[in-house]
Amino acid sequence: AFAVNHDASWDLTLDKQHTLSDELVKAVKNLDQKVEVKAFFGPDGRGGFEELLTRVKSENPSKFSFEFLNPNKEGLVAKELGVRNFGTSVVMAGDKRESIQSVKEEDLLNAIVKVSAGAKKTVYALAGHQEVSINDAQQQWGLGALKLALDNSTFVTRELNLLAGGAGKVEVPEDAAALLIAGPKMDLAGPELDALTRYMGRGGRLL
Repeated sequence: AFAVNHDASWDLTLDKQHTLSDELVKAVKNLDQKVEVKAFFGPDGRGGFEELLTRVKSENPSKFSFEFLNPNKEGLVAKELGVRNFGTSVVMAGDKRESIQSVKEEDLLNAIVKVSAGAKKTVYALAGHQEVSINDAQQQWGLGALKLALDNSTFVTRELNLLAGGAGKVEVPEDAAALLIAGPKMDLAGPELDALTRYMGRGGRLL
């Protein structure tokens, strides 16, 4: 239940069921463009989700909005957004869209992050020294699951062999959000170490 005093409210339920996660609150408060949710529901079954969306909107009313639509009555809108089933919500920002068929907070958060993010950032995985491969989903120590998780979020992943370019100055790419070094079995060459030093000097991150 809520205890209310003017504009303030406190969640007094034992399991904090009316409290948004810190991650969702941060994502919504930091929005720099408008995010709109079109939720396609029938007359029933939207109560809990409507409460969630209302709480989210209260965190940033100028940048977050939502609307419930009945796909049977709003067929043209549903068709335009590719909605075929009740319980589908389309999260939109600019020209980006993300559909979810869930009323879970974490799924809403992921969709908001995806549509509100700018260009995807690249995480490079160092290669050429018998590292654990980020493309290996089969072996026990493969990092395929990490690659999948990153690719499904706001990142893209690529392997990076710093010496593959041959002659010339060795550099970590400018678009590197982070560089993953996963258990190399061979020593890095001097030019590679120098490149990592320069990368760290410009604010780069090693994982």
